[in-house]
Amino acid sequence: MPDRVLERLAELADHLDASDRGDPVVRACALAKMGASVIAAPFIGAFIGASSVRRTRRMRQGIASFPRLIADVAAGRLPDLAPTRIIRLPAAGRYLITSDLHRSTPGPGDWPTIQQVTGLYAEMLDSYGEREWTLVENGDVEDFWVVGGSVWGCVYDAARIVQRLGGGSELWSEMVRCHLDRIVSHNEAVYERIERHFSDRGRYFRTVGNHDDVYLHDEGVAQLRRHHPGVGVADFVVLEAAPGPQAVITHGHQTDSWNAPFQDGLGKLMTWMGSLSNDLPFGPSNPDLPSPAVTARMLDGTWPDLLTPVSHLYGANGEFDSTNEVQMHKAWLKRWGGDTDEPWLFLGHTHHPLRSPGRPDDSGSRWSKYLNSGSGITHRLITAIEWDGTGDPLRPRLRLVAWHRDGDGATQRFRLEADGDRLRPVPLGREGVA
Repeated sequence: MPDRVLERLAELADHLDASDRGDPVVRACALAKMGASVIAAPFIGAFIGASSVRRTRRMRQGIASFPRLIADVAAGRLPDLAPTRIIRLPAAGRYLITSDLHRSTPGPGDWPTIQQVTGLYAEMLDSYGEREWTLVENGDVEDFWVVGGSVWGCVYDAARIVQRLGGGSELWSEMVRCHLDRIVSHNEAVYERIERHFSDRGRYFRTVGNHDDVYLHDEGVAQLRRHHPGVGVADFVVLEAAPGPQAVITHGHQTDSWNAPFQDGLGKLMTWMGSLSNDLPFGPSNPDLPSPAVTARMLDGTWPDLLTPVSHLYGANGEFDSTNEVQMHKAWLKRWGGDTDEPWLFLGHTHHPLRSPGRPDDSGSRWSKYLNSGSGITHRLITAIEWDGTGDPLRPRLRLVAWHRDGDGATQRFRLEADGDRLRPVPLGREGVA
């Protein structure tokens, strides 16, 4: 599929998606993929089983060495990890750190629209942008993995297969361009605010996640800079102040045996199968999206502030979480052990907001300088991290916050405070975004 052919097919797909003639094409593609999956099921099952065990075994070393990786990044030493792009910013600034926004093209995979958070995020960007905060979007910002629900999704999926079979770099670049352009067009209000409040003012930075892993490559970053010329893209962002680094921001998939950079075949396969279920006439629709019950738990103080464990054998748990935060914490304690030079660590990836969480083994041990920003795809709710070091960069005002828009359209901002093994919401006014 040469890149020129892809451009023509993309135009045809847009025409069909704009009419009522696209659904039969989507259903036919889904049934064809389902048929192929049934035929290949024994091989797929064997691949998942063998690969998960093998990758989990190898990732144990990655988890053990993760604190050293963070220490090297914080100190400015380039670790033996490809790629390693580091952006260093002054801890004396004010930063809004979001993650896992999963901006997408229209269709059943458009999680922000389904969860009714697109307008809420735009409102957040106005509030922080008008007060001259800096925006750090910490990975999984645009979604290049979740496809389907449209004729374009079918074309994009086919292009990915052709490219994997040797379609060349030109096809890959055109594929990224076409998909990104459609995401930007579909989320125009969000991108306009990012450009106006942050990118145009040199206050917009990104880290790379697994769902937007196209930005591991320079050509992928070049495509993003067609829309945001001033964006800084890295694998790690370090907030620093004398006498040393204060915080490290990274997406958090580096120790994930299913989704680590350049080792994410399992994650891509499972995401592809989940996307397929959306397009089948008899399939479940987005079964893994957080339900309104999750929002209710965050607002009534019953959301657990606990690290997530996964199987030591195959690297996942029953909810398909695949990041072993418990083992990460144990490795962190061995490296830092209460050292005063320990930096804050801010991750996303898991979609579970956490504030200095404990372990579920009743050990009483807490990861005191760890925050997880959660995600931007909870029902009517977005969680994020606020870092305000303008008063004292060594003792910043640090908050895990949740923005919620109720059914009447009223917006409320909360601080999520650790309260035992739960997160307790404390109402805040918008005026608190100083």
